Amino acid sequence: MQGVSRQPKLWTQVHSTSRCVRVQGMNWDDDERIRLINLLNSCVKLTELGNFNAADVAFYHLSHLASPDGDSMQRVATCFIEALAYCQVAKNLRGVPKVLHLVKTLSTPEQQLVKKLFFDFYPFIKIAHTITNQTIIEACKGKQPLMSLISCLKPSTPTCPKITITAIHEKKEVLEKMGLHLGVEAQRLLFPFQFNPVVSSLENLDPETLPIKKGEPLAISSVLQLHSLLASDDDDEMAKM
Repeated sequence: MQGVSRQPKLWTQVHSTSRCVRVQGMNWDDDERIRLINLLNSCVKLTELGNFNAADVAFYHLSHLASPDGDSMQRVATCFIEALAYCQVAKNLRGVPKVLHLVKTLSTPEQQLVKKLFFDFYPFIKIAHTITNQTIIEACKGKQPLMSLISCLKPSTPTCPKITITAIHEKKEVLEKMGLHLGVEAQRLLFPFQFNPVVSSLENLDPETLPIKKGEPLAISSVLQLHSLLASDDDDEMAKM
């Protein structure tokens, strides 16, 4: 009809898929699940387009459907909308995301507990470490220090080369605990051991601080960490998110 402005398609979709508001104690049926998925899809598209106002409407309706204490779909949706909300804030405001991150930062004991639970519940992390260790052994095959180390783990071997482990972490207390556990294990296996803690993040790591000696085999193991090097704290980069 001439003279009547039409709302954008995505905006209309947000409203049409959000007519049912989640109420405490309400049965979680298939219609609500479909509604939730449609809203998430709309919210992603609106976020990509930079349509802040329409995305805000989607966030409002999603807040009534998603729940950190609901079923699996509701919990996953909660994580998704939180990430999308941060994307929206980062697109429009530069300093606020950093402040929100500081406010939500977990304490060191909480971080270690979460990592332990994640390690216990998801076997692919253990598999990743196992594959990494096997890859290191194969890559260093034929290197005399490593072969002597493997041989010395047998009770019949009287001598053993020293193994040096350098750990990198931002928290000193985490490194201290790690060194204690590794020292106990080395004592149990009866081989010389040296632990070098480096208090730093991967982004700010200075290679000159690493105790690397020429001629010694060097292996680097990093699981779920290297991706952080792809991020940038530069304000211009953050504005492009």
